[in-house]
Amino acid sequence: AVVATQSTGDMDTLGSGNQQNLVVGTSNGNIVCVDMRCGSFVFKLSNKPQYGPVSAMCTDRNEHWICLGTRHGWLTCWDLRFRLPITSWQTDRTEPITCLAPSLACSSTIHVGIKGYNEVGTWNMESGCKERAFWYGPATTDLSSPADQPNSGVHSVLP
Repeated sequence: AVVATQSTGDMDTLGSGNQQNLVVGTSNGNIVCVDMRCGSFVFKLSNKPQYGPVSAMCTDRNEHWICLGTRHGWLTCWDLRFRLPITSWQTDRTEPITCLAPSLACSSTIHVGIKGYNEVGTWNMESGCKERAFWYGPATTDLSSPADQPNSGVHSVLP
């Protein structure tokens, strides 16, 4: 049986029809995939420990890749077909990544929510560069440091 605890970073499902897998991001920085029909282990992807615990993840529509965000502000894109890391980069903020969503406009971009800055950035996964950023809040918000509220930040992004 698969049990998700509070230390779990994020979880999602992969597959359709007869194939249904649960993908869980762990506090150790790993991604574990389990077949929900029989509870058997399918695969494990190991992020570098210095990237920190997984805090968010998203997959493309075709489930060819999965992108992980960590509590240390790192993003890693994995090829799910070959189970190999494609690229990793650290955002310009070292705050935790709270949510990820694939872009509907371009398959190589993702939307990234970052805790404390009320920021959603659009990042190009091929170059590791931020293409745009959006902030919400009062016009006087200081964008050089996190908001004072402990639960501030973006909590969900829809593609």
